[in-house]
Amino acid sequence: MRFLIIEDDLEIASIVQESLAELGAIVECEMNGRKALARTLDVHYDVIILDLKIPGLDGFTFIKLFRERDCDTPILIISGLNDLEDRLRGFDVGADDYLCKPFALPELQLRIKNILKRNYTVKNASLHFKNIELNRVTRKASRHGHPILLKEKEFMLLELFMSSPNLIVSREMILKRVWHYDFDPQTNIVNVLVCRLRSKLSHKSDKAELIHTIRGVGFILK
Repeated sequence: MRFLIIEDDLEIASIVQESLAELGAIVECEMNGRKALARTLDVHYDVIILDLKIPGLDGFTFIKLFRERDCDTPILIISGLNDLEDRLRGFDVGADDYLCKPFALPELQLRIKNILKRNYTVKNASLHFKNIELNRVTRKASRHGHPILLKEKEFMLLELFMSSPNLIVSREMILKRVWHYDFDPQTNIVNVLVCRLRSKLSHKSDKAELIHTIRGVGFILK
């Protein structure tokens, strides 16, 4: 799963990101509404968590433009605008849920889970690349129909690769999305994890390499 938080309060964004990461999701943050809208052109998100008072593009306008592209990704508004008029407007422009600030993190998690239950379909629950299938709901993966037993971080790494096939994924991106901390050029934990995942993807009837190293840049699934 991949979530996008659009929030210009760094403290709130950090707390929400940490809380949602507990659900096993890759959680990204963006402070600017216009930049966030541009980001959604290249990346599919399972849920967008959106503050209404954001620079660049206010939340209502973000939703309106996002929905005009026929994008059906669920949007949860988190806002200090508590008036009934604001809440009704949020739903009217296309939000799926509205949570007023301040809120409790367990309630936020529960609302996210309920949104996922309502909106997950077979189509977006599963990722496919060649002969690999990964189900983000059941947390299971297979190649040629044979199960691949993955630990949590291996699953998150494969999900990252399969969400961006044929695109280079940097070590920095892997560290931020799998371990949620900034890039340390001296660490080799990324190489170790990629090596483990390569080994588990290998199949006795098909040993074709799928994850390739781009020296000095990162990795690519192709």
